[in-house]
Amino acid sequence: MAIEIILKAKNISIYSILIYISSAVAFAGQIILAKVMSIEEYGYYRLFIEAQGLLLLVSLLGLDMAVMSLGKGGFSRRLKAVISATIVYFSFIITILAIFITNLLSYSNTYFFLVLPLMAIIRIFASFALSQRKYLISGLSNIVPGAVFIILVLLIVFSNKVNLDTIMTSFILSQLIAIPVLFFLDGQTIKNFFVSWSVYKQSIKGIKVILNRYSFVVLAECIGFLRRRADIFIIATFLTAKELGIYSFYLVLVSVLTVLYRPLSKYLIQHLKAYKTAPKKEFYMMYFKVTMLLMTTFVCISLPYFLLPDLLIRLVGKPEYLVYSNLLPIMALGNLINISTGPWQEMLMVLGFPKMDFQIRVIGLVFGVILYLLLVPIYGLLGVVLGQVVSAIFMSILGMLKVIAVKNKSLIIKA
Repeated sequence: MAIEIILKAKNISIYSILIYISSAVAFAGQIILAKVMSIEEYGYYRLFIEAQGLLLLVSLLGLDMAVMSLGKGGFSRRLKAVISATIVYFSFIITILAIFITNLLSYSNTYFFLVLPLMAIIRIFASFALSQRKYLISGLSNIVPGAVFIILVLLIVFSNKVNLDTIMTSFILSQLIAIPVLFFLDGQTIKNFFVSWSVYKQSIKGIKVILNRYSFVVLAECIGFLRRRADIFIIATFLTAKELGIYSFYLVLVSVLTVLYRPLSKYLIQHLKAYKTAPKKEFYMMYFKVTMLLMTTFVCISLPYFLLPDLLIRLVGKPEYLVYSNLLPIMALGNLINISTGPWQEMLMVLGFPKMDFQIRVIGLVFGVILYLLLVPIYGLLGVVLGQVVSAIFMSILGMLKVIAVKNKSLIIKA
């Protein structure tokens, strides 16, 4: 038993390390692109990436979450196959619709949406591997596409053919090359994506049950994604491509802070979950301690963003990105204030109130869009940052108050 626990902890540690490597590879790829592409082209590239992220979230239908949940108890290969086929079929439908709509709107580079089914396959592959405790395979499925993409981009740089089309083509090829590599690493999991239509029709009831269970989660994730990335779409609509590129670069820099403190956050939240049935005073005290520790950690790792923003931008970017360097500390401050209200989203899920989490996300999205529409025409890119920060603070305070109310309510019901 002890050996089994040690091996499990070792596997999880390996997976955590691979997640860090995956984040480092993704960050390195974005920094390389920001250096070699023009600011305008980088802005367009990030816009397409965010659009792909939203479409991927819709294409998965929450089935990747279902795999993670059902995988603990095990489920038949037929159901695995049907889940895989559903995602692939639906991602192709979304791809066709995306290409059709963008053609109607006269957007260029519509072929970029062809990468969506490939991304869906890789995502569900990672979920299947993780559900079967194949931590190494799951981690590599996140690293391989990014590593291949960096290699292809470097080849383009050396050949002096850097432009938006070649970069987007490299992104598609990186996903395409990654799939046979993953097949070589774990052929059994990838076989789940091949299923006959007769088998699919026989097992479709199982998919309907799963979709009914996870549809609410998918909606919440889509709303959360839109709230976090509404700023990108607002900039693309009202401001210039150069401002879009600069803001996207700043988002990449700020995202590093989340990656650095995420392991501590997950550990503390797991610790806090043990107090969900504890007395009110004890729960609040632990919630406060967890929040303070997260804030202290975040302040320490974000000091360069407050004290030396110009130096930080010069080190990882290029001088052209210094135009709005005063916005970087504000964005970091927004994240700090957001953390100061504690892990309210996780606690609402733990306490059994996912609907309330969804409602708060909707309110945050609507409030954020209203702020953008009011501030962006007057203040430009500063208005985008202020709208993002203020809406995040508003939503975090509302979430914290809901956690307090929910905890009081659950104690009353228990009594």
